[in-house]
Amino acid sequence: MLSAMLARLRKLRNRLVYLAPLLLAAPLGIELTLRLFQPASMDYYRAVKELHVSHPDYLVGLAPNTQIFVRQHAGLWEGQFTINSYGYRGTTEPDPARPQIACLGDSLVMGFGVSDEETFCSRIDGIRLGETSYQSVNLGVDAFGSRGYALRLQEAVDRLNLKIVLLVVSPNDYAIPPALAERGVRSDDEIDAQNEGDEFYPTMFAARFALTRYSYLLHSLVIANQQLRIRAQLARNDSRLELIRAGVLSPDPGQPAEQELDRGLVAYLRGVFYRPAVAPPNCGPEIAPAESTEDAPVSGPQCPEPVPAGVQCQANEPDPATLEPLMEITRRYYAQMISLSRERGFRLVVVFMPIQNEVLYCEMNGRYSRFFDYALRARQYFQNQGVPVLDLRSQVPGMCGEPVPEEPARLSRISDYYIPGDGHLTRLGNAWAARALEHELQNLANSNAL
Repeated sequence: MLSAMLARLRKLRNRLVYLAPLLLAAPLGIELTLRLFQPASMDYYRAVKELHVSHPDYLVGLAPNTQIFVRQHAGLWEGQFTINSYGYRGTTEPDPARPQIACLGDSLVMGFGVSDEETFCSRIDGIRLGETSYQSVNLGVDAFGSRGYALRLQEAVDRLNLKIVLLVVSPNDYAIPPALAERGVRSDDEIDAQNEGDEFYPTMFAARFALTRYSYLLHSLVIANQQLRIRAQLARNDSRLELIRAGVLSPDPGQPAEQELDRGLVAYLRGVFYRPAVAPPNCGPEIAPAESTEDAPVSGPQCPEPVPAGVQCQANEPDPATLEPLMEITRRYYAQMISLSRERGFRLVVVFMPIQNEVLYCEMNGRYSRFFDYALRARQYFQNQGVPVLDLRSQVPGMCGEPVPEEPARLSRISDYYIPGDGHLTRLGNAWAARALEHELQNLANSNAL
């Protein structure tokens, strides 16, 4: 019996000896095939990956001296991305001899959706406040939270001639809607708070980043895993909706089935990953199209645009004291940036840029959306610390009736300023943001707050 077992083990060993090269050759072959053919479905993910490098402090930075043309995977936008020698987006190198105004934030500031010269940070280059003209520097990195902002700023003050820093706070930093939080979606600050206590996390992250940056196969497996999880969640929720409609399951108490799921993960995932670009909605009576002449009228929406069905507005904004306080990690890194500004002699200015459709429609009609609560929470904190705050909601009415450069026979609507299904600013949106920032900064300078 023993001899028979040994014989089987020898046969198994021999098979493994023959199989081992095949097992090694298969992934190598797939890797080479992906590199050779570079499938179009991966172009966007590879381009974005190659824009970034692993960073020892804030985990992910931008790759210095890089120039890549990026097409969004769903065809919603495309643009030239240039990273200068400092690791900042933009074709111009920072000039230490010039006073500088820096834009600090996530992908909205970095400028996903447009080319280098079209970002709002690039558009305010040369802004004159009082007697001083400032060079703009874009410190934005996509997916940053409060920790990333603080560490990126700490690094920049030693390299730049910073006089003003515009911190553009994002709702993704610490304000995930409850319907998503219940399903495990977490804010950037929550993720950072969890990982701060793990001494091995930076090493593991750097290793995973390097492997997926240099291996097409591993990167495609990570993307496939993410997409499969998304599609599985969509399938589960679609099935639940059908069961609710059939009367097999009951919706949440007091909430109709369609509303319950539309406000949750299904709508979020479809909006972010799968919603196709659509024509702007009919928001009011339009002027009939005219023949193409220089003096011909152009079609335009009703201004202000009516609040669409399903958008909930309220008459007034709530008292910030009634809102949930900021997370400890958020307050800690905000305090770090404030202390740094005072130690190094630059002016920290906090910017709240409305980016959700609900906020825009409500504000245009003189009302308020609870989607802006995140900004009220942060505004109270910064104002208590004596930090100036720019609230760009006052500039939202300018998002209606402006000529659209790409379509000269049409005037703008809110939907022209943000990329549908993506949420980033369009060219027109970045131009609006630059004008809004310049207007508010001039007011601040005139009040001697800069």
